[in-house]
Amino acid sequence: MYDFLSHYKGEEAVIGDLEKLYKCRHKFVKYLTPKTSTVYKGIRWETNSKMLAKHKGRVKLNGFNGTLFYVYDLMYSPKHKIQEWTTNLLVAGGRSLGLDGNFLKNVYLSTLDRVYVNPTRKRLGVQKVDKLVVPTIIAAKTDDSFFGSHAFSQRIGDVTGINEDMVFRLGKQVRARFYVPERFANMFL
Repeated sequence: MYDFLSHYKGEEAVIGDLEKLYKCRHKFVKYLTPKTSTVYKGIRWETNSKMLAKHKGRVKLNGFNGTLFYVYDLMYSPKHKIQEWTTNLLVAGGRSLGLDGNFLKNVYLSTLDRVYVNPTRKRLGVQKVDKLVVPTIIAAKTDDSFFGSHAFSQRIGDVTGINEDMVFRLGKQVRARFYVPERFANMFL
């Protein structure tokens, strides 16, 4: 998913405008009320191997060729006051994280020297580390902190040339379900 807030020139002005729109969301229901009950976001989750071991089970997500994902129910604490989410699971997983079945390209660690190729086995090797940055899809139920719709997203696309089903969120923490590819997580367990 394109990170509209981070890449658009005049970021502070855009954030200010989105805050004003948020306050008007009840007046412009067609444009500012999400039409879905669940939204998604691709993130790089900073965690550790102990936390990865505390999953709630495994599921298959539609569109990921039978890939199993570990599930975690956690609070998501965003880095920014306003965040972009999408109504499309494949946008969150596919473009944001490259979760297309080739997970080796998604190895994000706090330092790169902890990932190495074992020359005798010709495969990726990973040392146990305290801090991992794991490609993750998160899903949240829409509540009053979310605003925007397909119609609103299309209007943004008319201006920016980026057409995605974006939903914005204004707030700090939100309860979310985290999905981590099992094949990836097992490298660290």
